Amino acid sequence: MQGNLTTRISKTQDLRFVATYRDVNLVSTPDSARQRNILGKIDHNVSFLQNQIRSELSYSVQTGRELRRDFSFLAVPAGQGTHYYAGDLNHNGVQDKDEFLEAQTPDAQYRTYIKVYLPTNDYLTAYQNRLSYRLTVNAPRGWREAGSWRAGLARLSSISSATVDRRTTSPDLGSRLNPFSFNKEDDKLLAFNQLLRNTLYFNRANPIFGPS
Repeated sequence: MQGNLTTRISKTQDLRFVATYRDVNLVSTPDSARQRNILGKIDHNVSFLQNQIRSELSYSVQTGRELRRDFSFLAVPAGQGTHYYAGDLNHNGVQDKDEFLEAQTPDAQYRTYIKVYLPTNDYLTAYQNRLSYRLTVNAPRGWREAGSWRAGLARLSSISSATVDRRTTSPDLGSRLNPFSFNKEDDKLLAFNQLLRNTLYFNRANPIFGPS
C-alpha cells in the first residue's frame, strides 16, 4: 500500500511526500521471518538563478526486521588480535563478553583475541533513517559570450553531496528519527555511515574533453 503527495510550491521549488506500508508473509517461511515495513520519505528540490544552482534534499525513515547477530571472542596468536581479556572482573569464573576490551596500543600482549560475529535465528525490529543532500552549481551561461576570463570560468561546475545512513533498534523515537545521533558505545546502533563528496568539473557538457 502506497500513498504520495507532490506539491509545487513555486516554479522553481517542489515538495514530495511518500508513505508506503508493506506486509510480506510467505507460506514457506516461519512467522518469525514475517516482514512488516513502513517507509516515509520527503523530497525537497529547489533551483535558483535560472537553474544555475540546484538544491536536492531527501529524508526517509523506515522500519523492518533483520537477523540478530551475536558475537564471541576467539583467541589468536599474540599481536594478531584486536582485543584482550581483562580478567575475571566479576569473580564468577566465566569469561564474560564485557570482560574483553578493545586494545588501545599496538602492544602484542593486548592483542590476543578477535571479535567474531555469529548469525542467529532471531529477528530484531530495526529502524533506519537516511538523509541525503546534493548541491549542483553551474557558472552563469551568459559568461560564455562575455569573452576574457569569464568565458573560461563559464565552463566550471561542481556537485557536492552528503549522505548519512543510520540503523538502530533503540526504543527512543528521537534516536530513530535523528540521522546525526551517533554514540560509539551505543549497543542499540546497528550501522552508521557518512559519505561526503565534492566534484569539480571543467567543460562537463563537452563529450570529448571534460575532466573532473
